[in-house]
This record gives sequence, structure tokens and C-alpha cells, in this order.
Amino acid sequence: MRKITLCLFFISGFCALLYQLLWVRLAFMHFGVITPVLSVVVSVFMLGLGLGSWIGGRWANERQASPLVAYAVIEGVTGVGAFMVPRLFQAGDTWLLTQGAMDSRAYLVNSALWIAATLLPWCTAMGTTFPIMMEAWRRKTGERTSFSALYTANVLGALTGTALTALVFIELFGFRDTGRIGGILNFSIAGVSLWLASREKGAVALPTQNDLPLLRLTQPLPAALALFTLALTGFITLSLEVAWTRLFTPVLFTTIYSFASVLGTYLLATSVGVRCYRRQVSIGTPYTFDRVLGFLIGTSFLPVILNDPRLHNSALGVLLSIFPLCAGLGYLTPMVMDLYSQGHPAKAGWAYAINTGGCIAGPLVTSYLLLPYFGAKEVMLGLTIPLGLLVIAAPSESGRFGRRLVFVLCAGVAGIVIWKGCLSYEDPLTHDGPWVVRRDPTATVISAGTGMDKALFVNGINTTNLSTIAKLSTHLGMISHQGPAQTGLSICFGMGTTFRGLLSWGLESTGVDVVPGVIQAFDYYYDDVPAIRRNPRAHLVVDDGRRFLRRTTQTFDMITVDPPPHIDSAGLSLLYSKEFLSLAKSRLKDGGIFHLWVPIWGEDKTKQAIARNIAETFPYTQVYLSIGGWGYHFIASNRPLIRPTVDEFIQRLPPLAKKDLLEWEPDKDVRKAVARVLEKPLLITDLYTDHSAVILDDRPYNEYYFLRRARLKIQKGWALLKHVGR
Repeated sequence: MRKITLCLFFISGFCALLYQLLWVRLAFMHFGVITPVLSVVVSVFMLGLGLGSWIGGRWANERQASPLVAYAVIEGVTGVGAFMVPRLFQAGDTWLLTQGAMDSRAYLVNSALWIAATLLPWCTAMGTTFPIMMEAWRRKTGERTSFSALYTANVLGALTGTALTALVFIELFGFRDTGRIGGILNFSIAGVSLWLASREKGAVALPTQNDLPLLRLTQPLPAALALFTLALTGFITLSLEVAWTRLFTPVLFTTIYSFASVLGTYLLATSVGVRCYRRQVSIGTPYTFDRVLGFLIGTSFLPVILNDPRLHNSALGVLLSIFPLCAGLGYLTPMVMDLYSQGHPAKAGWAYAINTGGCIAGPLVTSYLLLPYFGAKEVMLGLTIPLGLLVIAAPSESGRFGRRLVFVLCAGVAGIVIWKGCLSYEDPLTHDGPWVVRRDPTATVISAGTGMDKALFVNGINTTNLSTIAKLSTHLGMISHQGPAQTGLSICFGMGTTFRGLLSWGLESTGVDVVPGVIQAFDYYYDDVPAIRRNPRAHLVVDDGRRFLRRTTQTFDMITVDPPPHIDSAGLSLLYSKEFLSLAKSRLKDGGIFHLWVPIWGEDKTKQAIARNIAETFPYTQVYLSIGGWGYHFIASNRPLIRPTVDEFIQRLPPLAKKDLLEWEPDKDVRKAVARVLEKPLLITDLYTDHSAVILDDRPYNEYYFLRRARLKIQKGWALLKHVGR
């Protein structure tokens, strides 16, 4: 019974993290790649777990029915959610198109409500499993530490689910089939649980609370302090996850594997902490409450100290810096939970609900209240303050209170020194020249530099600079357009270079970016922005570009898309997929031009997949290698395109567009500027030889690449060994 139960809980944890990774990515697809969407999904996930834990605890306390049968029903219900959530997200996506741009209150409120209504039933079902299985465990063994035992199995399953989902399943099977795998596993758990229930014979003697020895530490822990600690650790854990996601972006970049590696590190460290706690409980020497808190305070400084940009840290260094703190949280949470619940499922359900209540508040408070006004470094250091207060409030032992007070005071001084002495990737002092910082729930945006050295940083990453390449994104497409043009659209606004280019052609122009701070930073880069903002033909919109195309009824003569330069960034498949290209095509006027800039660096097969998608979506295409070889300009239309000579390009260029093109050219020679690109035309069919590579909404080829790159490295290594062997 014990081993089978732990195995079932391992698989249950596996499915839970499979769903979390999957549902976050599906929410991005349908509701926008923005931090509020991530925060809502995570908070609702935790809300469901907490609510379910409370409900499950009350059921286990009042019912005499078999908990294994109840567990089977719950797992079956969770499996149904694997098939329902994608359909409900799709329905919400369609309905929310009427709610305005992403920065509108109506959209933010209604999208959050739809996500909550979609996920809450299934997450609540997941939450009931802990107290229900604790009741089954109690009836069989009467063990007081059943929560930590089940928690260990659940965390290890979650770790495995994180790794296999991110590294294997989605790359091989796509989103839809990966969800189905989770559903089948849930149904399998339900079947095994029913089989176990059928083997129960006769009435089971239930041990009472008084029949069981109390679990104690060297110092008692009042119930109120235990519950407050659980709420606080939940709040800190999820707050740190949000802060780490923003702070470590320059080192880990915005890939799927970066998020999975942080989550995996947290789960691995948590499992180590739980394992250490279980081992010390078994030999009767667990650490005291105040010592564990002291360990947490000390290790909370490490991520700030070790990730100073001046140390040039690596991804491995980032993950190692958070490991001790996560391990400490993994030790403290089950310890306090066992002390409070004493193996009683109703009390455990209530305590777990309190813990998840903190987890709900953490990402919301951090995203909407803390990060928009303080840096991630300040948030991380500030979270140590309540831990210090807990150390002081811990039950006193003779001679210990004074030492604890001195420790807290020293930790406070150390925190101030670290705050003043350490830099972060959000710190503008890491950039030369003047700077302006804009923070909002979506991102931290830094505008830095002067003259041609101006740059745009989003969450510490340099996303774009002043460059003629961005100007060509407009002018190459417009030169290829036949007939009069009235409207243009720039997706991925950046510095606004492409948007200004559209205006230079006299078009009614719309610029779209998902980060409000990016739109606000427009004034930093150009002196003519005040006049542009007053121009009735200029429209700036805060929205996901894909969603904007879906909700607008307008059609355009020119649509240009300039994604961030990291081709494998999380969510970028939504701008490269066949579905997006078809959507953009549907918003073009007859003979309209679609332009997509793709960086030269990145995996070759991903670029082949993009080229294939464009070639199979549009009947007419052109490709140019950009200035200095810094990327490809893909131009496509449903009508034949003009491939101009240098002279024809110059002749067709309006005076304002010519002025715009030459704005940053030192010699102001339009012929020289144009010839660098027009003299290097390419055929799109030359860019893809691998017809198996394709990017779809369900198969984000560019984002999930672990297996194929690992296979390529193995093949290269094997070839090298064979060569050396000869």
C-alpha cells in the first residue's frame, strides 16, 4: 500500500507540473505573452490547490467512505480537464476580442476572470488529493508525518514532469498530445486507486488523535505562528519566482528551457530539503524553527551577490545561487505542516490552504505592486525582512533570544551593504551614459545612451539599437508594393524606427507592442515624437500583435514584424507559425505587403522552418540579406512583387522616405545604402532544404529543440571519434 500510494502521488505531481507548463504556454497563445497572464495562471493554480486542500480536509474529517474511491474520482475529474482547458481557452480568446487592447481595464479584468473560471475546477480537484490521500494513509498506518512523505513523492514527480514536458514531450508530440498524455496518466491513477479500494476488506480501525504520539521539536510552535509561517513561505516562494524570472533574464534569456531550469532547480532543491527533514525526523534530531529561518535569511542574499553583472555569471551559477534557499524552504514547509497537522487530514488541508493562499498573493502583489515601483533586487532583499521578524518572534529558549536578535541585526546591516554594493541587470548603472527606467507589471524597460549609441533594454536584454536595418524593414517592402498605399502596421514596436518609416510614406500607421514601457519610451529616441503623437495618422497600441490582428477589422497595405533578436525566445513561435502568417495574410489588402525580419544568428533549421512557412503561405516572396549580414528581410504578398534595381529603388522612394532612410547614414549616399542590400537577393527556396521543419501553434519548433540539438551533438561527437579512430 505505502509504495503504491507514493508511486501514485509521484505520477500525480508529474501531471500537475505537466499541466502548469502547458497551460501557461497555452494562456500566452490565447491571452498574450505578458507577465499578468503568467501571474494569473500561477495564482489561480495555487488558489485551486488551496481551495481543494480545504475541501478535501473537511471531507476526510467527516466521511467514513473509502478515501481511495474519492481519490480515484478526483484523478478522473482532473484528467477531463486535460481535454477541456484548451477548448475553453480558445472560447475565451474569441470572446475577449471585443474587450479592447491589452492595457484596457476591461480586457485585463475579463481575461483574468476567464482564466480563473477555466482553470479553477481542475486545480481545485488537484488540491483535494493531499488530505484525501493523507486520510487513506492514516487509516492504514496512523503515521503523523504522512504529509511530508506524500509531499516528497509529489515534488519528485513534479520535478520529473517539468523535465520531461519541457525537454521531451512538447518537442515530440506538441501541446495537444502532451495534454492527452497527462489526461491518460490521470485516468490510469484513477483505475489503480479503484483497484486498491476493491482490495480493502472489512471495516478499518481508525486511530484517534489521542492514540498517536505527538510530533515535537525541541521548542513548541504555536498554531497561529505555524499558520502565519506557512502563509509567509508561500508568499515568498512565488514572489521570488516572479522576481527571478525578471532578474535573471539576461543570463538565462527568455527560452522555455530557462523557465523550466529555474522551476526544476526549485523542485530539486525542495526535494533535497524535504528529504533532509524526513531523515532528521526519523532519527529524532530535526533543526529548530529559528535555525531554519536563520538559514533562509543567510541564503536569500546569495542570488543578489552572485548575480552581480560585474561577475559575468553563467546560467549554472544562477541556478546554484538559488539552490540553498529553495532547499531551506523545502525543509521548513513540511516541518511546520507536520507540526501543525499532526497527521490529521482536516488540519493539514487547512494549513495547506493557508500556504497556497500566500502562493496566490505572492505573484500578484509582486507583479502589480512591487516590481512596478521597485527593482527585482530590492524585492528579493525586502522579502528577508519578514523572515527576520519571524526569527525574533520564534518561541524562546534560555539564552537563545539574545543571539537571535544579534543575528537579525547583523543580517539587516549585511542586507543594506549588499543593496548598496551589488548591481543587478535591471540597474541602469550597468549602462553607459544617461538612462531612463520605466517599470510596469509587464517588464522593466531601460532607455540608455546618447546619439547613435542609444539602446533599448527590456528586462536587462538589449532588444534593439538605432540601425538602418530597421528602416529597411519598411522601405524594402513599400518599394515592392504596386499601386497606391494608405495604411501600415508595425508589430513589435521597439524603438519605433519602422513605425516612423511607415509615416514617411504618408501612410496611416499603427504601432503595436505588448510592453507599455516600450511605447512610453518612444520619446527618448527621437526629437520629432511629440509631433508624431499629435499626428492624426499615427496610432500607438499596447497589445499583443497577434491578438491585435485578430480583433481589428482594418486591412493594411503594409504589415511589418520585427521580433526580438533571440529566435528561440519563449512565445516567438506565435509570430513565426503558419497560423500567424495566415492571419497576417488575411489582414492585407489585395496586393498588400508582409515583411518579417529574421536574425542571421540562431539555429539553421529554425530559419528553414520560417522560410518554409512563408513560402507555403504566400504565393509570391522575396528575400534580402540585410546590411552587414545581420539578418534576412522576408517580403511576401498575394500579388507579384517588384524586385527593383538600385536606380528603380531610388526613383520610387518619396522625399520623406529618402530622408528617413539616410537619417543615420554618415555619407548620406542613398545609392550606397541601398546597394548593400539589393545586390544580394536570394531565392526563398534556397533557404530551406529540410522540408520536415515547420512551426505551428501546436508544434513550436523554434522554442523546443533539446532533443534534436542533443542528437546533432551526439552525431558530431561520434563522427569525431570515428575520425580520430582512423
